Amino acid sequence: MFLLRNAYFIMSLLTIQTGSFYALGSDLQGGWIDLPDLTKTPLSSGPLPPELSRHLKAYHKISKDQLEVVDQRIQALKEITTFKSLNLDHGLTQNFLDSLISIAYKKRVYLENIKSLYTKKTPLEKLIKGPEKSPFTPLYLVNQVMYDLKLPTYWGLFQLEAIDPCHRLSLTEHYLNWQQSGLKVPFFFWLEKQSLSFRELQIYYFTTEELFQKEVAIVDGKMVVAKTREEITLMDQDAEYIYIIDTNFKIFVTQAKDNVRHTSLSHGRPVYGAGSIVIENGVLKHVDAESGHYFPTPNILLQTLKILSDMGSKIENTSLTVSYYDSMEKKTEPYDSFIRKFQVQEIQRQSEFKEIAI
Repeated sequence: MFLLRNAYFIMSLLTIQTGSFYALGSDLQGGWIDLPDLTKTPLSSGPLPPELSRHLKAYHKISKDQLEVVDQRIQALKEITTFKSLNLDHGLTQNFLDSLISIAYKKRVYLENIKSLYTKKTPLEKLIKGPEKSPFTPLYLVNQVMYDLKLPTYWGLFQLEAIDPCHRLSLTEHYLNWQQSGLKVPFFFWLEKQSLSFRELQIYYFTTEELFQKEVAIVDGKMVVAKTREEITLMDQDAEYIYIIDTNFKIFVTQAKDNVRHTSLSHGRPVYGAGSIVIENGVLKHVDAESGHYFPTPNILLQTLKILSDMGSKIENTSLTVSYYDSMEKKTEPYDSFIRKFQVQEIQRQSEFKEIAI
């Protein structure tokens, strides 16, 4: 596991690239990062108080890649978090101690969630959950290995992001290395012994209350904030606004950021539509079918437009434009032209949920 060499690295956990974990509202920001192993890396700030040092050493003696002893690790971390205040004559500051305790707390919660993943399977069941019978096609997370020449890196196993307690975006390459290792160790426990940077990007998943604030309704043909009934305008050229239509026919819209993607709204569950959107005074001006997490096809965009129309949006009477990918080429055209081209085609089932072995 990535070793923290001094207080600077510990404090860095609280303000990574995407902002502080307090601002993100996530207790698990950087939760995979482990406490420093004092037998391998001394602290530049000086030695810890003997009682805390003893607990840290005892914690690191417990195997990190076995599910059978995860309860021992969780209990050891609980004991470390009881050190709220100490005699700090050893050259440590209270801020340093608070940071150490914060890491221990997040690591404990992370391990509790990992344990649940392998014993209760609840995160996976939430992803599978979808409509049993529906005239519409549910769109599942992309779950295949792809390679980006620009980065360069492997990506595409987004189910890993969804079931990961920290929702890290870039677990695909680690997963491939785990498979290649041939070790009979569960994937997330295998990760415990890998060198992972605290800068790994986490996708933020909105809370229930936050999603309630982002829900959109259609009233009198116009798109409004569901909670306040205010007409919506989303036309900032320097920003991208993304949407999903979930399988309960609820629309959610938010501004995209590095750590805010479609899964921030869907939590990885199936959707009926996903892409970007432009709205002016409640009128839909542009909608596309572009999502790296879901890969919607032109047929899925057609489905999205049908659902919006069924919900009362008067898209037929507007100067709406749409964008979609056809044979890897992005196309933009008026709504009427798109409808004439695709409405005679039957919407085919786009994808199915396939459970990944972890």
